Amino acid sequence: MMTITAMFALLGLGMSHVTQGEPIAGGVPAERIAHWAKHLPPQPSGVGVPISRRDVWDVFARDKDFRSVIGQAEDELKRPIAETPDELYLDFSQSGNRRRYEARLSARRHRMGILALAECLENRGRFLGELEKTITAICQEKTWVMPAHDRQLDNFYGRTVEIDLGAAGTAWNMATIDYWLAEKLSPDCRRMIASELERRIFTPFEQAVNTGNPRLGWVTTTNNWNAVCLAGVVGAALENIPSPERRGFFVAAAEKYIQYFLQGFTPDGYCSEGIGYWNYGFGHFTLLGETLYQATKGQLDFFAIPGVEQIALFGYRMEMAPDIYPAFADCSVGSRPGAVLSAYLSRRFDLGLKELENRYLGVGAGPDSFLPDVAIYATPNSLTNRPASATVRQHEIR
Repeated sequence: MMTITAMFALLGLGMSHVTQGEPIAGGVPAERIAHWAKHLPPQPSGVGVPISRRDVWDVFARDKDFRSVIGQAEDELKRPIAETPDELYLDFSQSGNRRRYEARLSARRHRMGILALAECLENRGRFLGELEKTITAICQEKTWVMPAHDRQLDNFYGRTVEIDLGAAGTAWNMATIDYWLAEKLSPDCRRMIASELERRIFTPFEQAVNTGNPRLGWVTTTNNWNAVCLAGVVGAALENIPSPERRGFFVAAAEKYIQYFLQGFTPDGYCSEGIGYWNYGFGHFTLLGETLYQATKGQLDFFAIPGVEQIALFGYRMEMAPDIYPAFADCSVGSRPGAVLSAYLSRRFDLGLKELENRYLGVGAGPDSFLPDVAIYATPNSLTNRPASATVRQHEIR
């Protein structure tokens, strides 16, 4: 799974300018909004399962890898929440160093996810107090946009509210926590989460799509930013927005604007960003696709879009020798397709990689502090009852 730290370490070019004063690429058709609103549940519903589903969580709690989360959470209880002072945020604008602030940012997000996951596993209330304190600290940050994506400091000084990779990921993680732990979190904490998601994510996205302001260039970019940010924004909206009509807007926006991401691949599925960004970008496309499939009961199927199967085969086809893959573009030596993602795609597209599927589907997907990963891959999903392919598909480099 993609860790929070790795997510923050990845670069992109998604905050470029778009024309203000008019909808992005014509906006979202009203008829598509109404169409998808009819297919959504009356109340917001998220990925994964709430803490009350002990039939799922107790199984996880007996797994060695998931049990290790309890120890990690206990370690978090022993140390304070990482501080994120203004001078660290301004470090990038003054010296070009982004790592010091991002390390603190990552530590906070990791702490939030681990404490929430541990509480779901243990169900004793031990981690709720520090979890709420961590959520509060994150909600009090001046901006969720990373310094390297706020070069003019417009977000830091409150002149605008934009959405970047970090903001989108934070939103989806926090919304998932709110969904899983709705019966455990205090009413004040839940109101704060809803308020901050509205202010930092939902309203800015709607305004950007409808008016071009704030400027969110990633909405129509063809690189990983499009899929990653859409996944975070839409995933959070489905889990937190009460109105099905309003949620329908976010689904229709995903349906329209994800096409730009797919345009970044060649017809045979080649990813010019390399295997690392295929893991990251197409990995988030997969998270979003499964989320929307579940939310619409199969009516919106990103995996059936022409060309998607070819993209899904990219990692599979790029194997030159057993476990050897080419390093190019922004891909480091030794990069390989993510095992959990590959297992999911094998089952989805009948690749027949039985050993991979048996090891990494379901509980074998393992824990992660980015909870949508756990929700999509570890808890029951649309593939849970789908049998594995009887044959292994032939593959080659193309």
